[in-house]
Amino acid sequence: MLEEPAREDSIETPAVPSRPRGAPFLRDTIEAFVVAVVLALVVKQFAVEAYKVPTGSMEPTIVGDEFSGDRILVNKLVPLIRDPRRWEIWVFQYPNDRRINFIKRVVGIGPESLFIIDGDLYTAPLGSSRESTERLYRDGKLQIARKPRPVQDALFANFPQVRPELLDRPSQIDFQKSWICDPSPIQGASSWIFHDEGVRAQARGDGTYATFRRPIKDRTNCFADLSAENAFGEYVVGDVRLSLSARPIAGGGFVVVEIVDPQQGSRLLARIPIAGESENGALMVEDVKKSDLGDLRLPVDVATDIVFTNVDDQVFLRIDDQRFGPIDNSHPPSYNARGFGHMQKIRFGVEAATVDFNNCGVYRDIYYRDGSLDRFDIPAGNFCFLGDNSAASKDSREWVGVTVITEDGETIYGDSEAILDPDDLQARQDNPYRADVLAGGAGDTRNWFIDQFGRRHQLGAGPRPWQTLVRDHSPLVGRELLMGRAFSVFLPVSRLGIVR
Repeated sequence: MLEEPAREDSIETPAVPSRPRGAPFLRDTIEAFVVAVVLALVVKQFAVEAYKVPTGSMEPTIVGDEFSGDRILVNKLVPLIRDPRRWEIWVFQYPNDRRINFIKRVVGIGPESLFIIDGDLYTAPLGSSRESTERLYRDGKLQIARKPRPVQDALFANFPQVRPELLDRPSQIDFQKSWICDPSPIQGASSWIFHDEGVRAQARGDGTYATFRRPIKDRTNCFADLSAENAFGEYVVGDVRLSLSARPIAGGGFVVVEIVDPQQGSRLLARIPIAGESENGALMVEDVKKSDLGDLRLPVDVATDIVFTNVDDQVFLRIDDQRFGPIDNSHPPSYNARGFGHMQKIRFGVEAATVDFNNCGVYRDIYYRDGSLDRFDIPAGNFCFLGDNSAASKDSREWVGVTVITEDGETIYGDSEAILDPDDLQARQDNPYRADVLAGGAGDTRNWFIDQFGRRHQLGAGPRPWQTLVRDHSPLVGRELLMGRAFSVFLPVSRLGIVR
């Protein structure tokens, strides 16, 4: 039933006192401002917070500098919902000095044992750190920690081995800065021809190849250092990616991409047939076919993207949007990466075909160096973290804590390095430290100790004014110290993007 509208003469309008014309607008503006401030504080406290990265330990994923380092956004809700996942990037309070926030990649999640072996990470049941890795591997207890595909792609993109500006239609001089081309078997002829659209490879029978010139080393950036902390590479990296574009000129024959894994010398290759070729393609280890490519054929006169990857003991092939693999490339881990350079080979070419190649790039995976520690027992509720700039990162491999029992019997704990000012991480002293090592402290022989909460304790004068002092590795981060997951760089604008 519809209600009958009220008659106009039955409505009484109460008198409203007059109000200055601008009052409602001013009041609404103030209320909106207050609400915005409150919401911003709530978001900062409970949801998202911005951090500046002052050091280069996560380069090149996150660029650090005291003044111009990346500004990152951190999701503080994630630790309220779930535990960290391996390979995520998190911000946490440094266990030995909780005034300081660190940003690193999650690599170990308790309960487990974690091993750093030849650049890769391996896990085993908790309590295995003192056992032989050969025995653990033989018994099936030692497993390589594999990265999810988005993390793989992000890390490979961070470590190019060919200058990006030389990828697209390089000149012969620029191409040969990175690649050595096979000579032609016919005198006076050439198997590799350079033109405006790239480089053309042609072979009538046996293959012809372009081979990468140098071993892939674990330099943070092989073109120019991003910070003074970056180190030159010492170790050969076996986990690499070969990426290129191939445009067959005529039907028949094969495009071949090949990686020789330096850790075990195994030859990994993909033979990719061109339209008109009767034989199927294959993924192979040595001369053994591991995976058939079925009816796949590269179209003639069409550029096709090819990506061939050896990472975390698996081999992948991607042809445009089609993915093949993984095929298993597991092998007993080895600690001999310095001597592997002569065994590494990365190359591409053709068999009985003529193909134009372009955008021929090589990329490497992150290589984790073993530091003061290379194996960890991680109890439940604890985590290990490593920096992407492995040669110059203070992380779970290098953290050392100090326990002091004072002459009064008090037990205090802190870091092995005394950070006097959390805003100046470069100014560090041994912990405990004497006052006379500081500016203006001449003649003052008192010893001071900074504990894990940043409090200063006077230990007294003399060479050893304490009962006991013990230094020990402290690689673990408890769950209660987790601040949140880093998910984006928002400044500088040129580096705006998601971090993985």
